[in-house]
Amino acid sequence: MTLLASIGYGFAALAIAGIVTGRIKRHSISGLIGAEFGAFAVNDIHRGDHLWALANTAACAWFAYQWWTGGGDDDSKRRLRDWGRKFQGVRRTAPSAARVQEVAA
Repeated sequence: MTLLASIGYGFAALAIAGIVTGRIKRHSISGLIGAEFGAFAVNDIHRGDHLWALANTAACAWFAYQWWTGGGDDDSKRRLRDWGRKFQGVRRTAPSAARVQEVAA
């Protein structure tokens, strides 16, 4: 068993413990299960098992969507949005003086 599979099973154990004890909210359990499937997907890609990697990636996306729309953890969602803002495109144009010199040359 690889480290990624062990991490996936650890997330599964946390989700099961949360369901049994009732101490974790439903959307948080969806987040844990999504992380579990994400770890399994990376493990499957590493092993070269592409069909299972596809299935685990789809399950990861579904549970991540349930976590996000179910409320999620507000601090995590805020950090993800802040991180995502850094990658928005910025329009960069050359100054007009530089453009005139290029045309004249």
